[in-house]
Amino acid sequence: MMTRRNDPPQTSEQTTLEQQVESLRRDIRKLQITVLLADGLGHGTFANHAATQAARSLEANGNAPIKEIVHCAHAVLRSTVGACVGVARVPMVSSITHPALTFAGIGNISASVWTEPSHKHLPSHDGVVGHPSSLRCFTAASRGSMTM
Repeated sequence: MMTRRNDPPQTSEQTTLEQQVESLRRDIRKLQITVLLADGLGHGTFANHAATQAARSLEANGNAPIKEIVHCAHAVLRSTVGACVGVARVPMVSSITHPALTFAGIGNISASVWTEPSHKHLPSHDGVVGHPSSLRCFTAASRGSMTM
């Protein structure tokens, strides 16, 4: 006759460790990369200032939804010559199993996503960030690797 050995009771340290692991798993699911591309209108100091201000708006609002990031850049750039701005976001966990990229842009800027076996063009809306315009947001998803 075989007897089953009972599992030892969990200690508070084991419970705490399991809670920490679960917390880390939740945090990993939230990881994402957000990229802002900005091209200040014209050239020289004024164009550089507009692009720098757009980048600073991402630093201040990087965790906001894509549209909100572009709207914040729009507000910051009103006092500048303006810029073409594109914002892209890739959630890290979904990019491993089912790649997804969200993109929104205003001006002469766009994104393309290449996946096996095709690619998708994500256009931006006409206009200039810092001047009145509207905004569209696009998402590309794929099963497999993705390049932007």
